[in-house]
This record gives sequence, C-alpha cells and structure tokens, in this order.
Amino acid sequence: MYTTRVSGHVGAPRADVYRALVSAEAVARWRVPAGMSGEVHEFDAREAAGSVSRSLRGTGRHRQVGRAPSR
Repeated sequence: MYTTRVSGHVGAPRADVYRALVSAEAVARWRVPAGMSGEVHEFDAREAAGSVSRSLRGTGRHRQVGRAPSR
C-alpha cells in the first residue's frame, strides 16, 4: 500500500481547502505541476479507502500517475 503525506500552509478558509481535496474537478485543476494540465479518470474521496487515477499532460508527453493498487 502506498501513502502520501503532504504538509504546508494554505492561505484559504478550511472549508475551501477541504472542498478542493474532495472534488475531482478541483484536483484536476490545482494539483498539477506548472506547465501541465490534468485529467481525473477515477476519483473516490473516502477517508483511508479512497483512490485517484489521473493523467498529466505537458510538453507533448502523456503520463498517467496515481493508479491505486487493486484491492
């Protein structure tokens, strides 16, 4: 099983940050490196059991990241 932890300070209200973390559309927009665009293919925001499958596009290349292991 893979775990990712991210920490930092976000200058926004907690409710806005929460919505950005549990919305596939928001994840596709804001969790993308500069110069790239993202597309979310599958998204499940359940705590401890969630998963995401998405692809990133940039500089003419296509790379899929975030495929959750089969359960």
